[in-house]
Amino acid sequence: MRQIDKTTWECTACGARVDLPRGARPLAMLLTLPGRPRERVITVGERTVHRCTFVTAPDVGDAVG
Repeated sequence: MRQIDKTTWECTACGARVDLPRGARPLAMLLTLPGRPRERVITVGERTVHRCTFVTAPDVGDAVG
C-alpha cells in the first residue's frame, strides 16, 4: 500500500484505492493456500479493508518444459 493523501491509500498490486481513517496504518500480507491463487490481504487493526489476487512469476516447481 502507498499513501496518496491523508485518507486515501492505493494497493501497489492492483491499483485499487482504499479510503481509511486519518492516521490508519494498513498492514499488507500475502496469503498463500495450496490450490488457490495468492492473495494480497490488507488489514487495519482486525478488519480486512482490501484483498486482491497477487500475480507473480510462476514458482520454479510450476515450470513446464
